[in-house]
Amino acid sequence: MHFHNDPPLHPLRQLENVDKEFIDPLIKQAASKSAPGQSGHMWMVLKWAWEADADRIAELLSACLRAGHHPCQWKEAVVCVIPKPNWADYTLAKNFCPISLLECLGKLLEKVVAQLLYRDMAKHLLVPTVQFGGWNASSTLDMGLTLLHDTQSAQQAGLHTGLLLFDIQGFFDNVNHKQLVQILSNLGFTPEIVKWCCSFLRDCTVRLRFNGRTSDPFNFTVSTPQGSPVSPVLSTIYTSPLLHKMREWTNSSLAMYINDRAIFACGRSWTEVERALRDSYAACTEWITWAGLDIEPEKTELIFFMKQKERSLPPPYIHLQLPSHHTYYRITVTPMLRYPGFFFDSHLNWQYHIEVMCNRMRVSIKALQLLGNSV
Repeated sequence: MHFHNDPPLHPLRQLENVDKEFIDPLIKQAASKSAPGQSGHMWMVLKWAWEADADRIAELLSACLRAGHHPCQWKEAVVCVIPKPNWADYTLAKNFCPISLLECLGKLLEKVVAQLLYRDMAKHLLVPTVQFGGWNASSTLDMGLTLLHDTQSAQQAGLHTGLLLFDIQGFFDNVNHKQLVQILSNLGFTPEIVKWCCSFLRDCTVRLRFNGRTSDPFNFTVSTPQGSPVSPVLSTIYTSPLLHKMREWTNSSLAMYINDRAIFACGRSWTEVERALRDSYAACTEWITWAGLDIEPEKTELIFFMKQKERSLPPPYIHLQLPSHHTYYRITVTPMLRYPGFFFDSHLNWQYHIEVMCNRMRVSIKALQLLGNSV
């Protein structure tokens, strides 16, 4: 499936050699006591097996990758349903967090594929660098500092600025497999990796575990398994056409951290900023609707950044499209919002951010004091 705003096709590349030296650092980085999958085998057991016969395990994983096959035994996930903290209404399913537990040997193969995808992304610049969660040398700190730099630079140039945060409803649970595989092919990933992704996403089974009870297995066909090492990079690649589309914009930009999205806009007047935010948001919703996804209006936030002695005031709210209901919804401007790792206010005053960070530090010190008094 192609879309008129998809990036141009890339030439096919060769599969990188996957040997013992490639896999060794990946298995050593894994936490030894992480939760196991259906078999109950933890990473500690796999590390013992790796020390005993690393060549055989490496050959097994390499053969699976060359064949483009992910064994069915590694695709059965146990999903533990955990309530999200500090939510008032636990009768709503969205207030629970599903944690997917997979087989460790299968997760090791997924780590190998994720490493290959990340290397190709960085080497061939397949995903724009404004996707801060899709690069090994990028973090939320870079995302926050980039926003701060853009805001201060625009204000020094005499421009008004605004930021719109929005969220996709059930993003990881609604990734379309056929579209994802097509995007992988368009970006030139090796046929072996594309075939492996097809196998990985096909015929997956899930067992739900809640309050000590485990359900019978059932199939699911749409989503990227949460808890899988390869799911974040596949989701990053899935949204890459939207970031390529952003290059056509003027006076606005889109930044992402996996599935968190932020539109930054500037203009000579608040009217221009409002128009740029609405137009950019409309372009995003067009792609999101095409991808079979939907916006979650309750998580949309808006802030306008003002200078200390600002004469003109920004609008108190704006109206944004809601394509799924063929209507608009109103977003009220907030004086402060949380941006990944930062607390921004409308005047770029860092007092509240400093207070939050200091309180967190005090809590950590208090916890250490309590542990210091224990045996």
